[in-house]
Amino acid sequence: MGEALTRSSLPLRNRDFAILWSGQAASELGSSMSVLVFPLIGYSITGSAALAGLATAGTLLGRVVAGLPAGALVDRWPRRRVLLVGNLAGRNGAQHRRYRAPADRRRYAQIDGLGSDTNSLGRQGRLDGPGGGSRCPSNGCASIEVMLEERRIRTRTPEWRAIYDRIQVAMELTSRLNVLPFSDIESRKALLSELLGKPFPETAIVHPPFYSTYGLGIELGDRTFVGQACSFLDLGGITIGDRAMIAPKVTLITEGHPVGPAERYEFITVAPIVIEADVWIGAAATILPGVRIGHDSVVGAGAVVAKDVPPLTVVSGPGYVERRHLEPVPASEL
Repeated sequence: MGEALTRSSLPLRNRDFAILWSGQAASELGSSMSVLVFPLIGYSITGSAALAGLATAGTLLGRVVAGLPAGALVDRWPRRRVLLVGNLAGRNGAQHRRYRAPADRRRYAQIDGLGSDTNSLGRQGRLDGPGGGSRCPSNGCASIEVMLEERRIRTRTPEWRAIYDRIQVAMELTSRLNVLPFSDIESRKALLSELLGKPFPETAIVHPPFYSTYGLGIELGDRTFVGQACSFLDLGGITIGDRAMIAPKVTLITEGHPVGPAERYEFITVAPIVIEADVWIGAAATILPGVRIGHDSVVGAGAVVAKDVPPLTVVSGPGYVERRHLEPVPASEL
């Protein structure tokens, strides 16, 4: 060779090259880890290995399809500019995903069509129990595959005004419902249908007095029983599965306020409640926003439930104390 390479001209001795190489190595390591982590996150959210696999395949396919032409084109363009633009685009994409994800996870908890007869919960997916039978209300239910997260509604806005007007309607309907003679079943069902914004299920039973703040957020399954003096604060959406039994004086709360004093009067917080099929909730129990009660479970009288209850579980006490697990009923006996 002509002149010998000096130590400073070796690639790893060159400061700029070393920085570029180290940064690129760290970036590749993070990208490689995402190939493993993202499918696991997808599986934990959806519970579907197929969907998680499709997400991984889509990511890898995108790299293959875009990588080959990009490698050819980048040799024709100014490399420094391409590197800077690529890093900025990747950063903006990551920020977009970061802020978009919570809204996507809350999509089934949002109130759509305020003042109309739409329920605030999505009706996609099935709650399948042992034997494959549907554990949902026959007229729809929230997806078991999404988190039931809280959202906020700012007061003194057109959205809140529409909610407030509907609350006045619900209060009027329940006040009329609660003065009917107990034997006047037809008038009771007519008022309940008006309150729910849909035909009242033929096989469901709701004993007065009954209280609801919104009405349109309530979804009752077949053969659901609701005892006397129950209160359903349903602005966030309440879904009750088939054959669920709700004892007297049970309170289901999907509404609240931020804890901080500065925001307490500025927002209403809402999160849905899902009670799956064959659940028994004891007298005077209170279920708080965002809770899901798994199928065939029992909530003891007077319990305050602030977190999800697994299927086939007996709980009791404030915040609930898990007592024992139950054996499922064979599908042929349902």
